[in-house]
Amino acid sequence: MARGKFSTGSKGSNGVWLLADGYPHLMVNHIGETTGELPLAGPTYVAVETFEADWTFATW
Repeated sequence: MARGKFSTGSKGSNGVWLLADGYPHLMVNHIGETTGELPLAGPTYVAVETFEADWTFATW
């Protein structure tokens, strides 16, 4: 099991989707500045949607 950390300074909508086990999971759904950690199990695809801002997504 790995972990991911998402961070953005967006003033709008932020979303992080994971595609794992063949299903999409909305892991982050937040408006405004966002920082959070989430579990990543097995092979995972990550999609980040954020409004007019830079973002980071780190794993370990």
